[in-house]
Amino acid sequence: MTRLIAQSPVREPKVHKGRTVTTSRSSNIEAFLAQMVGTEHATDPCTHFASSSGVFAQCVTVTGLFLGSCAKCHYGSEGARCSFPVVEVGNSDRLSPAPNRPSQAPIHRHRCNASMSSSPSVMSSSPSSMSSSLSGTHHHRRAPVRLARYARRLEERF
Repeated sequence: MTRLIAQSPVREPKVHKGRTVTTSRSSNIEAFLAQMVGTEHATDPCTHFASSSGVFAQCVTVTGLFLGSCAKCHYGSEGARCSFPVVEVGNSDRLSPAPNRPSQAPIHRHRCNASMSSSPSVMSSSPSSMSSSLSGTHHHRRAPVRLARYARRLEERF
């Protein structure tokens, strides 16, 4: 997450209408940040993106992160569903096809009260208000702290 926070935002994350971004998992926050700083694949998205499922309306990757999966698939710790090639851990020069991706253990899913609709602009609002709109109330206390820290860093840049 540190690497994502260190980069300057290049776009506003687009969320499908009627969907919300939950911040109950660090992978969701990472995916949200990656949507802001990564490379968009508008002409050649992953197959999961092409099916129009998921929270985000853009297929975005960040080189060297998420084992090669896009941020949309990384959301919810579901990077294994991404059709982009897998970058093997410890050997970034070798690629293997997506079906060889190591399986992930099932994770208990829950939602917090945090939400972000597609109508308000994240980039036009102040970073501190972005942090407060994403923080929500839930039993994971580190996510709001990380967002608050990220919001402070954004305020320093703008």
